[in-house]
Amino acid sequence: MEYILFVFATHKNQGAFVKVLAEDIVSVVGKSDIKYYYGPESSIFVFKTFDEEKKIQEYFSTVLGESGIVYFLVRHEPDKMSYWLDPNIEKHLFNTDNSSKDSSNTLEEQLEAQKLFFGDLEEETDMVLTESDEDDLLKLKKNKKTEPTFDELFNKIADYGYESLSSFEKELLKKYTK
Repeated sequence: MEYILFVFATHKNQGAFVKVLAEDIVSVVGKSDIKYYYGPESSIFVFKTFDEEKKIQEYFSTVLGESGIVYFLVRHEPDKMSYWLDPNIEKHLFNTDNSSKDSSNTLEEQLEAQKLFFGDLEEETDMVLTESDEDDLLKLKKNKKTEPTFDELFNKIADYGYESLSSFEKELLKKYTK
């Protein structure tokens, strides 16, 4: 089943917040082909999972709902939905360009779509990526550390609670505190 998650939240580092949430979703659904798009106060995530719908609903209720974060989780059923998105964003999230077999956009295409929708968010553009786009992920990994620092983990706990950490982050926190 494919889902769309709309999250309405503002964070002092919106790009990092969205990336952490995407990593948490990946840890739950077990797939790394999540796609997302975000702006200054909202984000859209598209992902597939074979998990039961009830399990997915309970997860987001716990992680987001209990934290007071406004969200909507819906099944992606194009024939039962009405929406409008900039064509570049739609192509990125839903692979609506059938002329190409590649289901992901390049980092440049994602940045261009983001500029069309929200203007230039240059300071946060390094956080925009499709997790399954290996080329762009490799580019970003060359420029960014792959593990969050102790301070970043501590800030996440302070902002969202210990349960908001992914299993990887919990293990990393144990490593840092030894």
